[in-house]
Amino acid sequence: MLANNRWYHVAAVVGPGLVQLYVDGQRVAQSAVLSGYIPSRRAWRVGESPFEDRRRFKGAIDELRIWNKPRTQAEIQRDMTALLEGNEPGLVAYFPMNKAAGNGPLNKVNNAVTGEFQRNESDSQAPGYTRILNDVGIERIDGPDVFTARKGPSRVKLTVRNYGANAVRFIPLVYVLNGKEVWRDTLRQTLEAGVSYAHKTLVPLDCAPNDSSQLAICTALPTDTWARNDTAQVLYRKP
Repeated sequence: MLANNRWYHVAAVVGPGLVQLYVDGQRVAQSAVLSGYIPSRRAWRVGESPFEDRRRFKGAIDELRIWNKPRTQAEIQRDMTALLEGNEPGLVAYFPMNKAAGNGPLNKVNNAVTGEFQRNESDSQAPGYTRILNDVGIERIDGPDVFTARKGPSRVKLTVRNYGANAVRFIPLVYVLNGKEVWRDTLRQTLEAGVSYAHKTLVPLDCAPNDSSQLAICTALPTDTWARNDTAQVLYRKP
């Protein structure tokens, strides 16, 4: 159940024989569907049942994205808090709901997909999303793929992304191996909004006693209030 007075990111993914529902990046339901679909010229409604005109979503919808390919859970989690450019591969419609185009929202994707607002006096109004000002996170851990030494410093490669609206600098990074903090350093590169940066550093990683080891890296920016994208992790196994 969704709680009142808070925002959620909801994604529906339709793939071969399966439809999946994600809430805030976590899969909450799935169901088998027919593999074939019949094209329709009917308008697609958002926030209202296509079968019952009076059955409407009681809430606010701030943003709508439509893709022409099934998105993975990793892709959903990566992009759900980020503003898109409108030129991402597979994106066919992107309505941020912050600008209008005639009687409908502006589609940032340059194509013929359009929309229009429809409401009556009983519909509620609510303010849209306010973008988080300071929000940085680990987009992914790029390496190493294999530790050349089981004990000792290893060169770790990671990608840090600024998901917020403000430029940020001096980003603290924390390295955790098997639940124990082993290293800290600071990314001093200035990251503008929406920019990713590849960072490399030497980290003392002692994996020798274990058949498997988990490395987690997280940002620790004091002014970052959105923790969901702060951490990335990778599992290493002994051959």
